[in-house]
Amino acid sequence: MEMNVSSSQSVIRQKVHCPYCNKDDAVLISEVSSSKTSLQMPDYGMKYWLSVIFTFGVYVIIHGFPVWELKRVYKHNTYGFCPYCGNSYNASLPSAISHAERQKNMVYKNMSNKVFMGVCSGVSEFTGLPLKLVRLVMVLYALTIIPAIIYLIAGLLMDTRPERVI
Repeated sequence: MEMNVSSSQSVIRQKVHCPYCNKDDAVLISEVSSSKTSLQMPDYGMKYWLSVIFTFGVYVIIHGFPVWELKRVYKHNTYGFCPYCGNSYNASLPSAISHAERQKNMVYKNMSNKVFMGVCSGVSEFTGLPLKLVRLVMVLYALTIIPAIIYLIAGLLMDTRPERVI
């Protein structure tokens, strides 16, 4: 149940346990402590660039390549308030939850849906691209890039033919 108290405060949950008086009538309130709006260059992360690489640039044609973006940052404070005892307490997220939230934005090998090492399924899960497309692109990259690297290494290691003296 959500009720607006003011423009910057909102009640996000009622009937919460109060640690001071042990009653279940406290209220969780969330308020915006600060907000900042700025015009800046977008930060392209690994998810964007992996999507561009694995779709051969079609991702840029479909979704665009913005040069500037309007970014809004809000900082919220969440606290509990008990109307019986009048105490308020911090009810923000614990650090374990925020650490788990950060881990969702990282690329991992998916060992449950793997063929060779699980890299393709991890990239597919992270970017949201179809798994078959990611595997096909990886095969194409392996067929073109690996022979090119071998050719360059062989060219660096080979001796040159000595010129004939007449």
